[in-house]
Amino acid sequence: MSNSSRQYGRSANILLLVIAALAIGIGFYSYQNTQTKSVSADNLQKATSLHSNPRTLPSFSLINHLNKSFSNQDLVGSWSMVFFGFTNCPDVCPLTLSILDQVTSELRNNDTNSLSVPRNIFISVDPKRDQPEKLKEYVEHFNDDMIGLTGSKEQIDSLTQSFGAIYAIADNTTGNYLVDHSAHIFVIAPDGKMVALFSTPHDAKIIANDFRTISALYKNNKS
Repeated sequence: MSNSSRQYGRSANILLLVIAALAIGIGFYSYQNTQTKSVSADNLQKATSLHSNPRTLPSFSLINHLNKSFSNQDLVGSWSMVFFGFTNCPDVCPLTLSILDQVTSELRNNDTNSLSVPRNIFISVDPKRDQPEKLKEYVEHFNDDMIGLTGSKEQIDSLTQSFGAIYAIADNTTGNYLVDHSAHIFVIAPDGKMVALFSTPHDAKIIANDFRTISALYKNNKS
């Protein structure tokens, strides 16, 4: 074979390698682009509301179920799902906290990144009866990792207003009073801001799937 033929063969091989590399690069870019586009707020269910502007929470200091202080700083660094209720609640609270426990199991069993699994936080709107000892027994019934919070009525009122949660104590002249309250589940991002909420009806699989979307959107916005 002549030198010119060998040279031509080398050039052809190099050209094929360049074309193959470009094809791989274009394919990878297209895949990445498709993956990014597939993460959209349009994929969220009707019961899920994503805030266009994450809401900054006011400074607060509550007491958790272990009788230790809990403030804004304790929300930073991980995802949290927050629910307001009371331990004597006959139906909505136990049902919702059970669903949150199912969400946690769903995410832990199907997501390899444990950091994406949110903490579940139960904030009592009945501080008169829900002292730390009672909260401890209550939240640990649903999940050992669940956090129960309480504080003064003034602190709770300030916090519920900032979240947009509502509650009303019907009659507290006896020990058997009930508390009417909203049933939203609020989503707090790792920067400590409220980014979304789940309204009723609650479904564990839907919440888990929508949380994955919310988490991915948050990550994309931060990158």
